[in-house]
Amino acid sequence: MHIRRYNPSNTPSDAAAIRAICAATAQPGTPEEVREQLHWQYATPYLALCGTWCWVVVASAAEVAERGGDEGAEDTTTTPDITVTPLSPARAPTPDLAPPTAEPGEKVIGYLVSACNTTEFASAWPQYVRRLPAHVVPPPPPPTFLAYACPAHFHVNMRPGWTGRGLGTQLVQRFVRALRAQGVKGAHCGVALGNGRAAAFYRKCGFCEIFKDAENRQKKESWRRWGDEWVEGARWFVRLEE
Repeated sequence: MHIRRYNPSNTPSDAAAIRAICAATAQPGTPEEVREQLHWQYATPYLALCGTWCWVVVASAAEVAERGGDEGAEDTTTTPDITVTPLSPARAPTPDLAPPTAEPGEKVIGYLVSACNTTEFASAWPQYVRRLPAHVVPPPPPPTFLAYACPAHFHVNMRPGWTGRGLGTQLVQRFVRALRAQGVKGAHCGVALGNGRAAAFYRKCGFCEIFKDAENRQKKESWRRWGDEWVEGARWFVRLEE
């Protein structure tokens, strides 16, 4: 297993695998029709706008066979390409990973998508939304209330059945290393209120939870102008880089 950059030209499609994993890792109880739409908010815009800041972890054909074959169907629906102007091409991470080419039989088993500048990413969101298929309900842009201190944000997911191997941690470590190389001073992420496993994962990766106790309640109140639904609807984790 190894990590490489996301490549929009790979066949089988990196993007299709990412869409499938995004749906498969939704919170338990999420309706199927909602699962199928999640990638329009949490994956596809990052591939379209910030593809150079996205990574995948892949298993070789032999590693897939060792586990008994293919686990989890890919997204085989027809999803049109979203053609937008990528953000900050000059700020692509330093090329420290394996070349983004797919090997025969390899399988994408996890991914990390990110924006190194959340404010810029949110500003470009209307460009992305205008190019969505007519049947897609336009998703809201990411919140920016943490961007002043921690400009980057990200989403990371592993295919069910491939967790517990430290691969998600390695994805985050590569992401953090890329942030440091480009002088980005910090990153943040949100976690669903009931997802204690994800919260523990981000702590393990060096992130600290904010707004979690009485000491921070006054600070929390001052952030409400960005919308209660963002502050109250998730647990927030940040990591500052020196």
